[in-house]
Amino acid sequence: YGVALRDPRAAIELSARDLAVLRFIGMWICAQYQVALALFPGLSETVVSRCIRRLLRLELISVTRWNRIGLNMLQIRSSGVRFLIERGAATEQELFVRRAPIAPKDLAHSLWIVDLGLAFAQLPVRFDVLPCWAVRRRFAGQKSAPIPDLLAVSANGERTIAVEVDLATERTKLVFEKLDRLSAAVEQLRGNGAAAIVVLTLGTRRVDALRAGTRNSAVPIVVDALPSVVGRPSISALTEILLR
Repeated sequence: YGVALRDPRAAIELSARDLAVLRFIGMWICAQYQVALALFPGLSETVVSRCIRRLLRLELISVTRWNRIGLNMLQIRSSGVRFLIERGAATEQELFVRRAPIAPKDLAHSLWIVDLGLAFAQLPVRFDVLPCWAVRRRFAGQKSAPIPDLLAVSANGERTIAVEVDLATERTKLVFEKLDRLSAAVEQLRGNGAAAIVVLTLGTRRVDALRAGTRNSAVPIVVDALPSVVGRPSISALTEILLR
């Protein structure tokens, strides 16, 4: 009697790397292999799995086994957001909680965006990279502002790159309209620095069509094909494209 009940999570002690993993999941909503590449370079998958199981056991993240096989898709829970904020490891603005798992039609698109974020981290110039949800928060209230899938700004502010992943599900006319608006927005964001829009799409015919329709843009638009490889090998392939 009279014994105070305490939330068992109050005494949780996680390593700095565990906190970094939780923050990464809170920013990106990603696959387990992407966490491994970002934060466990050179370490075995067993080490990664132990960390993920630890965060799952503490109810800080949720894990969806894609079609019960293959990819483990990870996303932060509200409890994980509170955990990071209370420990000063992240701010609320840096984290995003989805109300539901990624829909099947959106999975490939989401994976490419995270892979691109990892590819930017391989470049010799350091970039601050924002996924689309973070860009949307930054421009909240500006309903007409187009939102790129990824916005990368170099640490010195001299380069701004907006990235669009086009999986050929929209008519090219709609893509051109969005790119026109995005070009105008990036032109304002660039300040005195250089800027570009990178569009990665599927198929040589789609590449040719988009290139032909974007030659007179205010901001240079570079159109290239998405890599033919996926998963871990795609990071190197995407890095090569960004270096070009």
